[in-house]
Amino acid sequence: AAARGCLTQQRPDVIVADLVLADGDGASLLNEPLANGIPVLVVTSRGDEAAAVKTLKRGAVDYVVKPADTFADLPHMVERALREWRQQQDCHRLEQQVGDIFRLSYSLICVISRHLRLTRVNPAASQVLGWSEVELLSMDLASLVHPDDHSAWLAWLESRFHDQGPIQSVVRMRRRDGVYVWLEWGATRGTNQDLFATASDITDRLEQLRLKQARETARAKLSVLTPRARQVLTRVVDG
Repeated sequence: AAARGCLTQQRPDVIVADLVLADGDGASLLNEPLANGIPVLVVTSRGDEAAAVKTLKRGAVDYVVKPADTFADLPHMVERALREWRQQQDCHRLEQQVGDIFRLSYSLICVISRHLRLTRVNPAASQVLGWSEVELLSMDLASLVHPDDHSAWLAWLESRFHDQGPIQSVVRMRRRDGVYVWLEWGATRGTNQDLFATASDITDRLEQLRLKQARETARAKLSVLTPRARQVLTRVVDG
């Protein structure tokens, strides 16, 4: 009760609480809204492994059993607990940022298993390929690849599982509506041997490139016409 009263007056850097207090369980402070975001170090004279695991699962940054020299070393314990807490908070913020990127990206982002199964996809995957997240996670990714690109793409994926070969690959993949789109893939191996991959739909970009090349080819052909041949061609085009 005294601790709760103190929390209404000030916000400490860390809470050091005895597990067994005269009016309750010190670890209950972990559930206090006023203590949200404050690391809690639980100290007890009971060397109970089950109680330690339970306390840590509830969110305590550390669980310390009280031998005779515990209080002499308590400042170092608090410093260590604070360092670990800050590292946890940094990791949590990083995970949130990565999650935001994963969720908000316009490009397809996914995790590909060694068996070429999608184990995680972002919302953009459904926009790019047309299938729902549940459907994508249940299908063989290679089955969507155009037959003419199938062998080369599988060889590229195999090289990426070994951190070899080019990072990027361009391949045609079938959407749910049956239309093939050109996807530019990039992939790198994760720590658990899965691939972290991204894919962008470059169909429009390639179509613009094809039209540009067609125009350049046409200009090259027109450039060799005689003035009279160009005049005839112009009148034919005009009808």
